[in-house]
Amino acid sequence: MSDTPEVHRIAVRELVHAAHRAGDIHTRFLTRSSAIDGIRGHQRVQASRTGTYEKEVQVFGKQERDGVRLLVRGRVDGVITESDGVTVEEIKTTRVAPEEIPESFRSMHWAQAAVYGHLLVESLQVTAVTLRLTYLDLRDDSEFDTRGSPLRRGSEVILH
Repeated sequence: MSDTPEVHRIAVRELVHAAHRAGDIHTRFLTRSSAIDGIRGHQRVQASRTGTYEKEVQVFGKQERDGVRLLVRGRVDGVITESDGVTVEEIKTTRVAPEEIPESFRSMHWAQAAVYGHLLVESLQVTAVTLRLTYLDLRDDSEFDTRGSPLRRGSEVILH
């Protein structure tokens, strides 16, 4: 048996989608915004942020277990660094009201933010980050955001 680990590369979004699929297929939610509309929506939200906001922050991480090395990479939509801490912002675009977004999708979106937060805590060597999930309704450019509990250094991100 070789001492060289088997290496697998995966993007954060792919990892979360593979590990966190649940619930029914909600095609009304899935197909309502096109990719280009989503990109433009992200750009509008990012352009509206000021101060220490950094957009599209690259993150990387690795885990090794049982002879397998997993290399995880991604881009955080936004990172805000202030005197009271670091916030990771995950932006999602939609054409439905936030309360109409199925819980299975919301929990998958939070899981994606949590993986980004975990990778950022490790790379920045900070004690904790706060997670913020922002939904942009493309019908009227209204934003709805919620904050999660701080993700602390050394905590595990569970994808279930």
